[in-house]
Amino acid sequence: MRACTQLYLEPNRGDEDYLKFLSQKIEGISNAGFRILAIWPSKNTALLRNVVNECKRSGLEVYLWYPLLCDVPVDFDIEPFKVVGVAVEFDESESAILQEQKKSGEEFNFLCPNKVIEQEEFYTTFESFLETANFDGVFFDRIRYPSPTNGLTQMLSCTCEKCREISKETVKHFEQGVLSLVERLRRSSDVKTTVAVLQCFYSEHKDHIEFRERSIVKLLSKYVNSAKSRGLKVGVDLFTPSLSFLVSQNYQMIVEIVDWIKPMIYCKTFGPAGIPMEIASLIKIFQRLNPSTEDCLAFEVLKNVFDLKIPSKLDTLLSKGVPITNFRKELKMIQEEFPALKSRVYPGFEAVFWPSIASISKSMVKEYLKIIYEGKFPGFFASWDINKIPLENLRTIGDFIENTSKG
Repeated sequence: MRACTQLYLEPNRGDEDYLKFLSQKIEGISNAGFRILAIWPSKNTALLRNVVNECKRSGLEVYLWYPLLCDVPVDFDIEPFKVVGVAVEFDESESAILQEQKKSGEEFNFLCPNKVIEQEEFYTTFESFLETANFDGVFFDRIRYPSPTNGLTQMLSCTCEKCREISKETVKHFEQGVLSLVERLRRSSDVKTTVAVLQCFYSEHKDHIEFRERSIVKLLSKYVNSAKSRGLKVGVDLFTPSLSFLVSQNYQMIVEIVDWIKPMIYCKTFGPAGIPMEIASLIKIFQRLNPSTEDCLAFEVLKNVFDLKIPSKLDTLLSKGVPITNFRKELKMIQEEFPALKSRVYPGFEAVFWPSIASISKSMVKEYLKIIYEGKFPGFFASWDINKIPLENLRTIGDFIENTSKG
């Protein structure tokens, strides 16, 4: 079983003490039995090259962990390339937890794939990173539209001029649909009506949803082809299946062009892609649009929309997340819908201790690993940054790797 993890390189560090610290981390995961490390594209290319070389000395395969539509490591103004949404009255702002996560240097400002693909500097920046060090592959991340944590306006984008030009009438129709959706949600007062409103919206605007999906795949394909032309393997970070349609990640289309996928099935994470945070953000959207919406009604609506086991109270969701049984259920969904894909799925679970974002205990790690082992997957991703994975969690993973390799 191939154990994988990730390393986020701090943007303003490059001193000898930092490199020594990273060398110790790399040695630790190598000794624990990890085989793949995906590394964030630091603009300090000397540091990046040294870290990759250190990984190679430790026997690790190294992937360039590259973000495509958010926090892209370019040196020019990205403002003109940002997604555009329909301005919605009473739209909530991004979550406070997203603000907390931004302190680490990540911005979570999403760009439009149709504008990015036409700007050659994005592509040449990526290619320059490929030349920086001896990578074994590329791990693409943030190849999506904004999620509920970014707010309703961002989630229901892109309606920029470029997308309007390419999609012809779908953007105009979509804009009208969003305004209608908001008004109908503000008037909805029962579960059945609210569910029907949401289902009707996504059904009536299937053409624009598919346009967004194609836009994602078109951009991804360009970068995948570049990586594969160099003989590199390609993996991709994806939202958990039940939520992937919200960010226009079409599993069927994406798996056809990459070597493997990492579904982010984060049951205890209060940050982007974490099931608890995305669900909580949707509930806040409902309540901001319709202040009379009680928690119980919002939860019942979401239970009807998503095939997820979630609590019935917001306080419980915010304090405990969702049950890890969802991890098993989401993986089963992938196996049933894509039976031939099983050998190319590396389930991602959170293993970090990051107060206010995700505080994962070794018992939780054991529960995740047990499900992965029973599902007979070829490997897994302990997410999402070795800088924040506690030693006891690494030891738990190391023991698991050792025990499963014997049996």
